[in-house]
Amino acid sequence: MSERVSVVVLLFVFLASCCTATATTEDPSYELSPWPYGAIAWVGGAPSDAQTRSETIAQALQDVFSFWGLPSPELMEGWENPAAVEPAWRTGATGPVPQVVKKDPPTDTLWRLNPLIWEGVETYPMLIIAFPTRELLAQAMGSTAWGGVWIPGNAAIPGSEVWYQGMTGVPQSISVPYQDAAIVTWHEIAHWLTYLVCLRERIYMGWLPDLVVEGIAEYTATSLVGVDGWKQYAASWAQQNELTVDLGVFDTYQIGLSVVAYLVEAKGVAAFWRELHQWIESPEAEIAAIETGWRDWLQDH
Repeated sequence: MSERVSVVVLLFVFLASCCTATATTEDPSYELSPWPYGAIAWVGGAPSDAQTRSETIAQALQDVFSFWGLPSPELMEGWENPAAVEPAWRTGATGPVPQVVKKDPPTDTLWRLNPLIWEGVETYPMLIIAFPTRELLAQAMGSTAWGGVWIPGNAAIPGSEVWYQGMTGVPQSISVPYQDAAIVTWHEIAHWLTYLVCLRERIYMGWLPDLVVEGIAEYTATSLVGVDGWKQYAASWAQQNELTVDLGVFDTYQIGLSVVAYLVEAKGVAAFWRELHQWIESPEAEIAAIETGWRDWLQDH
């Protein structure tokens, strides 16, 4: 029996001609294509090799789940041919309000996407917002601080473009530059995996310390790409700092990575996930409990 989180998701992706009233002719268009775990919105239009890139993103998802020894979500039912429905379909609907994105502005047609199933949990499908360049992603987000972003819920990024906010107003989305290295995609998908594990374990991901959330994502991505320069940095950092200090963005990622790597090696993957709730209940106690072992482990690596 699956735990019901949502009934359906309607993708209602705005094309440039029908963005909000504040949109301009400079706003980029985007094109939807089906994806086994939801849909992909190609900003600026689908590239000539969209099918190959779609498969690459799906493989990145499978890489992340496989890395943790977890099954990938089941393929979305009917993913190859999303059902087209009219806006009137929503009239009188009960339960969660459907999140929508336009597929065909002239006829106002919507795509109906079925839920995903993972480990007996029914959850929302994913909208991948694929940008051709980092520059266009930064323009949309109003910041160069992020190389990609996973957004749960329909929260808008402060300072982001109106047309981009219209795209991210769905239950879940991941924005990545599809011509960049896979490490960004792996990182963002790892956030999604963490969210699903938290659903399964019945804990709220938003209460986890950033040290752990970003540490999981960075540990996943750097392990898959084979980068280990963080070890020397973390060992040097630990000689002058304690885990209780306030961490900047860079150190949240790098030191978080080292903490997660230590915990996985010391406890094992299953115990790491099983004990994740302890970081919500008593983060200070968790830090105090691991600090000595973590420092010794860094020196050995």
